[in-house]
Amino acid sequence: MIKQSDLIEIGRILKTHGVKGEVSCVFDDVIIPDELEFIIIELDGIYVPFYKCGIRTGNGKRSLITFEGINNETEAARLTSKPIYILKDDYDKIVDELRDSDKIYLEDLIGFTILNYNNTVGIIEGIDDRTENVLFIVAKDNDETLYIPAIDIFIEDIDFEQKKIKMRLPEGLTDL
Repeated sequence: MIKQSDLIEIGRILKTHGVKGEVSCVFDDVIIPDELEFIIIELDGIYVPFYKCGIRTGNGKRSLITFEGINNETEAARLTSKPIYILKDDYDKIVDELRDSDKIYLEDLIGFTILNYNNTVGIIEGIDDRTENVLFIVAKDNDETLYIPAIDIFIEDIDFEQKKIKMRLPEGLTDL
């Protein structure tokens, strides 16, 4: 029997998609849904594993998934608005593999100092990915918060040893 203490939440089923049992899901940045053999969903107080039949990745963190045994919209509707879990051991393995790879995730840049034309702007204290344009949440020295687009064309260099990001931002952006 699967216990909640053995699980970690990695996303959420949003809604049904079509009439053949497919569901639209959103996943956290760390997890790549293609790598998962199954996910776990709580139904009537019991944590149930659902094995994937197919997956189509969409824009951003969204994916469309079909599961074994879910063949129509009515069956899929039971899963909507439910958190998606995986076993903590599986989560730890995925995170360890990502750390060993050369991939950089925006969350890895939290705590870095942003420089604009070599002038200190502030320190990244978070990432806002609720919209199409992902933003660095930057704490300035004067206790103000600044939102800077986290896009490649603004980033010149990332120094991991000194935890600094050199950027070339449009004029006036740091004054907002």
